[in-house]
Amino acid sequence: MAAHRIIFSNACLHSFSDPGAPDSFHVQLTGLTIRGGQVTVDIVTADGRNIYHEKFAAHELLSDVEHLTPKQEEDHIRQRIAHFFDKDAFEMPALGQNEVFDGDYVNKDDWEDIHSNRSAIGFHFLRGSEYDLFIAYSRKKRKAVPYSACC
Repeated sequence: MAAHRIIFSNACLHSFSDPGAPDSFHVQLTGLTIRGGQVTVDIVTADGRNIYHEKFAAHELLSDVEHLTPKQEEDHIRQRIAHFFDKDAFEMPALGQNEVFDGDYVNKDDWEDIHSNRSAIGFHFLRGSEYDLFIAYSRKKRKAVPYSACC
């Protein structure tokens, strides 16, 4: 059986958990094929502590497009990973002062922790056609938590 390999990856440094020490953001596609691969998202603090880890199927990066050839699907997945950490994926503050809690997809305690931190930096990515995930560093939990998700 062939070993899974790193097919494509992207990384960046960005302030997130500590304004004075940027965290390392990584997204990696592994597997035997691009379309059949696995995407892993990790955020690691400057002192080496993993504060976020998530895995999902690469095909979930395709759900916002239709009627593509297999080659176009592969190119689209590569583009999504290449632009995973574009500037517009980050926002500060993570939540505006007047935003109201929507409990459909997130924990109220986590949301309140993020909302109370005016220096919290939000990071979001689209996972699937209708699942836009927003995460920020929780001072209480000492890890990244979702503060918003849509549809």
